Amino acid sequence: MKELKRKAFDFAGLINSDEQESVDVRMPFDQSRIDIVSQQISVFNVVERIRNEEINLTPEYQRNTDLWHDSEQSRLIESLILGIPLQSFYFDVRIVQDERGLQRQVWDVVDGLQRLSSLRSYLIDGKRFKGLEYLSEYDGKRYDELPRILQRNILEAQLYVNLIRSGTPEEVKFNIFKRVNTGGLPLTQQEIRHALFGGRGMRFVADLAASKEFRAATSKRVGQKRLLNQEYVNRFLAFYLLDVDDSYRTLDTFMNDALRIVNSKSDADLDEIRRVFFHSLSVIHAVLGDRAFVRYDVKRRSWSKKINKAIFEVLTVQVARLTDAERETLRTHSTFVDDYRHLFESESDVPFTATISSSTDAKARIQARHAVMREFLRNEL
Repeated sequence: MKELKRKAFDFAGLINSDEQESVDVRMPFDQSRIDIVSQQISVFNVVERIRNEEINLTPEYQRNTDLWHDSEQSRLIESLILGIPLQSFYFDVRIVQDERGLQRQVWDVVDGLQRLSSLRSYLIDGKRFKGLEYLSEYDGKRYDELPRILQRNILEAQLYVNLIRSGTPEEVKFNIFKRVNTGGLPLTQQEIRHALFGGRGMRFVADLAASKEFRAATSKRVGQKRLLNQEYVNRFLAFYLLDVDDSYRTLDTFMNDALRIVNSKSDADLDEIRRVFFHSLSVIHAVLGDRAFVRYDVKRRSWSKKINKAIFEVLTVQVARLTDAERETLRTHSTFVDDYRHLFESESDVPFTATISSSTDAKARIQARHAVMREFLRNEL
């Protein structure tokens, strides 16, 4: 007991000491560049913005509006009538120019799509209420059939909005998107990426992901839901175009950097990347078939049915870095499947299985699996 008291006293003294050590906190980005303003706005003003297309409910990264059931949507409106505050909204602010050269703000929805869709459905589209909890006598009614006092409660209700202004850097926006979307339908990293790097780069990724070559090589086992197929392609581009040793910090930033590079490429450059990617997929599928991009379970002596992201990354990238002639040599390699299986059975100092099974985004694991695959392919050739 005495020792515990002494430690507590020493700790208190340390806190109050005039000679406290300075704490070196390294921030991931310059906080002074984060430009977000918070304000209150009435439901009436939000609805007017939606009506005049000044709130964009369908930015590229948002999947579907109206995912809530009718009762969930109706009860949100009921909350406004009863004076129950709603969770705050996040918008990404864009400045657009109309045909007269006048500038105006457009707010892209970052967080709050389903709530805003509910407002549109009932206050603009005239949807009928269904499943109200406390005001059930108004089930089946439209907004314009409610008593005036209830309409006023809705329109005058105050919403809290956070506006991410245009000066905020993309990397900061990425983190904001990621952190605020932690609710019932959180965005995936690729959906966030799709939001922030839309345009030419993402169209190129989407084109490769939707191609018959990609679907054939993956045996159609990588779906389009939540942009998973685009994540695989984005991953290939990152490790094909960038040097892990020099520029890898985190997988998120690495894949973001790849999209910036793709955006800067010429059409000829993109055509060549597409050709090499498709050629690599064709060769891999020719020699491995359904075994392409899946793990071999040594204990069960069987191949998995699930595509492994790390295997897809390392195999496509290292095959793509071969010459055309070398890739064609692999296509006719009669013992490739057996040799590839032995790669999973290896008990070397750095087992390939370990590099594609856990901590796969760690830089050391990435470097290790690429080194192993590079050496494997060279031995095969």
